[in-house]
Amino acid sequence: MEHFRAAIVRRGKSHAPVPATVLASLDTKIISMCKALDNISDGNPARALELVYKAAKGSSVLACDANMWISRVEPFPAHVKSGLLEQTTEASVASEKIHFDAVYIPFALDRTVSAIRINIDPSDYYMDVLARQLGIDDGARVLISRSITKAPSGTRLFWRLAERDDKSSGVNMRASTLTSHSVYGNAILAAVGSTWKSEGRLCYDDVSLGCYYRLALGKSPSGSYKLSRGALLTAELPPTFTSKSRWRGSTPRSLLNEFCHQSHLLAPTFCSYPVKGDSNDSCAGYEDHGCTADTSDQTDQAENNGNVNAAQGPFLCKLRMLVCGAPREFESERSYRNRNDAIQSACLQALLYFDTSLAHLMSSLNQSSGEDETSKQALFEVTEGEEKTCDRPPIGSMVHVEYSARLCVGAVAINVEKQSDFEFELGSGAVLGLLDTCVTGMCVGQSARFSTPLPSVDLLLATEKVDAALFHDVLPGSLSLEYTVSLLKYVEAAEARMESAVFSPPLSRQRIDFALELFQRSQALSLIDFGCGSGSFLEAIVEQPNSLQHIVGVDISLRSLTRASKSLQGKLAKLRGALESVTLYEGSIVEPDHRLHHFDVATCLEVVEHMDPEPLSRFGKSILGIMQPKVLLVSTPNIEYNPILHGIVTRKEKSEGLEETLDAKKAEGDETVRLRNDDHRFEWTRAEFSDWASDLACTYGYSVEFSGVGGTPGQEPGFASQMAIFTRMGTGMGVRDSEQPKTGEYSTLWRWSSKRSILIASARLDQCPIEIHEFDTEVWMEVFFFFSSFCNVEKSGRVFASASAISEETGGV
Repeated sequence: MEHFRAAIVRRGKSHAPVPATVLASLDTKIISMCKALDNISDGNPARALELVYKAAKGSSVLACDANMWISRVEPFPAHVKSGLLEQTTEASVASEKIHFDAVYIPFALDRTVSAIRINIDPSDYYMDVLARQLGIDDGARVLISRSITKAPSGTRLFWRLAERDDKSSGVNMRASTLTSHSVYGNAILAAVGSTWKSEGRLCYDDVSLGCYYRLALGKSPSGSYKLSRGALLTAELPPTFTSKSRWRGSTPRSLLNEFCHQSHLLAPTFCSYPVKGDSNDSCAGYEDHGCTADTSDQTDQAENNGNVNAAQGPFLCKLRMLVCGAPREFESERSYRNRNDAIQSACLQALLYFDTSLAHLMSSLNQSSGEDETSKQALFEVTEGEEKTCDRPPIGSMVHVEYSARLCVGAVAINVEKQSDFEFELGSGAVLGLLDTCVTGMCVGQSARFSTPLPSVDLLLATEKVDAALFHDVLPGSLSLEYTVSLLKYVEAAEARMESAVFSPPLSRQRIDFALELFQRSQALSLIDFGCGSGSFLEAIVEQPNSLQHIVGVDISLRSLTRASKSLQGKLAKLRGALESVTLYEGSIVEPDHRLHHFDVATCLEVVEHMDPEPLSRFGKSILGIMQPKVLLVSTPNIEYNPILHGIVTRKEKSEGLEETLDAKKAEGDETVRLRNDDHRFEWTRAEFSDWASDLACTYGYSVEFSGVGGTPGQEPGFASQMAIFTRMGTGMGVRDSEQPKTGEYSTLWRWSSKRSILIASARLDQCPIEIHEFDTEVWMEVFFFFSSFCNVEKSGRVFASASAISEETGGV
C-alpha cells in the first residue's frame, strides 16, 4: 500500500507506477508464481525481477518502461484513488520525519562496513531515499532481498541494480554471505518497509553494526555454534563428537540443517550400518532422514526400545551431500554404540569441512585487530581460593565455570562477554584453548585470570558491546582481552563416577599402584606408556620414587599430548631422582617406531577397548612382534563387573550364579551389561580377554599371566579392571623380516632432560614457531610452560617472556 500511495500522492500519477523490484521481492503471490516458473528465482531477486518484467511487457493491462516502473495502462478510477488516499492519509502523510539506523556495506574490501543514519521526510518515498544513499536517483533501480532471519523484523538488503556494461562495481562478498546469492556493488542493510498489516504505515527499526556482524558470524558453522552457546569469544566448535549427553549447544545435525537451509543446499542423506557388516551390504542405500529438525531424542528412544532396524552397534555413518553440483561423502569419525551419535559425528565432519572451506573467504572479509598474536602473553594467575589437588577436574569432566571477558583500553575495561554458569567438556576443544588450559590447573572454588591475544575486530563488534570507533581512536598494541574465571564445580565422566563410588581408592589410582609395583619388582630402567592420553599416569610415575631413567609417552591425539606436556613440565621442574629423560611422541600404537625397540616395560592401560576391530587386529604385531618390550602390562574393563558398577546387582547377588546368564544377556543387549563409557567400542568378559591375550602371547613368544584391581581374588565376578602381564621369553619370536611392515617415526612433540631442561615443542601446537629455551633445573624450581605462541617462565612471581630476560636474571646461565 505504501508503494501505491507514494505513486499516487508523491509522484502525482494516476497510473500508479510501482517499481518492478518491489513486486518481485515483496508480493508473496508474485513470488510464488516466479518460483513455480523458475525455482532459482526463489533465492535470486535479479532472476525474479527478470520474470516479472518480462510478464509485464507481455501484458495488455500493464505498462512498463526502461527504468523498471510497472503501471496500469488505464489510470485508476477517481473513487479508487480517493479511497486509497483516505486509508493512508492519517497513517502516512501526517506522520513526522522518520529516523533509523542502518548498515552500509561497501563492495570494496579495503573499505570498512559502517553504521549510517537514514532520514525520511513525510513527502519522500523510502525507496528513493535508499537509492540516493546508494548513489542513484531512482528507487526502481534498487534490488531488494528476501527478509533476513535472526535480525529485526523486516530486515533486508538493498543494492543497486547493475547495468550489463557497468564494470565500476564488483561482487559484494560481505553482502552476498548474508543472502547466499550474488550482490553487486554497495549495499544497505535496513529494516524498513510496509506490510499489508501495517495499513499504510511505514514500518522501520534500527539495525546496528553489531547486528550485521552477528548475522555474518552465523553464516559459518563455527559461528552458528558460538551463537547457540551465547559465547562468541569463548566457545569453539568441537573437533570431535563424543556423545549427545556431553555435547552442549546446537547439535551438529541441527547446525548442518541450518547451514543447508541458508546456503540453499539440498538436504543430506544418511547411511548408518553396524561396524561388523560391510557398508555396501548393511544398508540398501542412503536414506533421507529429513533435514528440518533434529530427531535424535526420538531415535535414541527407539533404539532403547529395540525398534530401529533391530541392529546392534557399534555403528558407523556415511553422509552424502551435493556440493557445487558434485556428490561428496562424509563419514563418522569413529564407530559409536548409538546410531544417532554416529549420525551426529558424520554431520560434524561435514560442518568442519564447510568451516575450513569458508575460513579463507571469511579471513579476507574480517577486520584484523591489528595485534601480533605472537607478542601477546597469556599468564595464568590464581587470584582466589586454596589449592586442593584432589579437587582438580580430570580431562573429560563436565566443568561449570563463571567467567567474564573484558576489553582493556589503558585503565578502562569494557565487559564484552560474561556467563554465570557456563558448562563444557574439559579437553574436548569446545572452548578457547587458554580457558581450557587454565581450568585444567584449577581447583574447585579457585578463581584465576589471564590475558589472550585479541580476536578479530568483527568478532568483538558482534558482541554488540564495543563501539567501532574505539578501534580507530587507539594505537595498535594498546588493547588487550582479559579473562577472569572461577571454577564452580565439575562432574566426572560416568566411568570415573561409577568407579569412585564403588572403590576407594578409585580404580584409576589402583591401576597406577599396580603398575608402580611391577616397575619396582622388575627394576625397570625404561618405560613406554602406549595411549598415554593427557598424561595422568605419567604424572603419577614421576611423582613416585622408582628406578626409571627414561620414560616415553605415545598417543595419537595432539590435543591430549599438549595437555600432558604442560602438566608434566610443572612436575619435572621439582624432580629429584634417577629420571633422566621424558619424551612424548605423536603417533598410532599400531604403527610401530623402530626407536622404541626393547624397552624394559611397556604399559597400555584402558586403551584397547577404545580401538576399532581393524586397528585392534594389528595391536599384537606392532607392540609384541616389532617393538618387543621385555614386559607389557595391558588393562581393560571386565564387563562382568558392570552390573555392580551400574548399581543393578550387588556383589552378593553376583556371586550366587548371575555369571552364567551374562553371556546371554550381553548377546541380547540387556541393560545389565551396558558399557562403562560412551567411547568404548567393546568390553570383554574374563574368558574373552584371556583368549585374546593368550593367543598374542603364543604368537609372539611371550608368557602371560592374569591379574587385576578392584575386587577380591578368587571371588566372582573377578576384578573390575582385568590385567594381562606379558613377559618376553628369551629373545622372543617377533615378526620375520619378510613380514615386517615398513616402520616409520613418531613425531617428537616434547622432550625433557634432567641435565639441561630442553623443551621441544612442535610448531603444530599453535601453527607458529616456538622458541627453544634452555635453563638449569637447579636455578628454576617451578616452571609453567604454556603453548600458545609464547613461552612463559615464572620464578618468584616474576615473568620472563624471552631468552634475553632469562639470561639477564640468571647472570648468563
